[in-house]
Amino acid sequence: MKEAEISISGTPLTFGESMTVRVAVQTFACYLASGGLGRDRLAKNLCEDHLKKIRHINELISKTAK
Repeated sequence: MKEAEISISGTPLTFGESMTVRVAVQTFACYLASGGLGRDRLAKNLCEDHLKKIRHINELISKTAK
């Protein structure tokens, strides 16, 4: 699998750095999905918002990493 091309402030990441970012995002998604921020309404709203953004990031990564 090819990693997505990711840049930060115009600096492109290496293959390994891009892989690290992808894995970190997925790990954070798992943490959020397990209720990692708490069970109150604010925490649930934050989790839902972050997970929505992560789904979009994953869509972009899967499109570019083919």
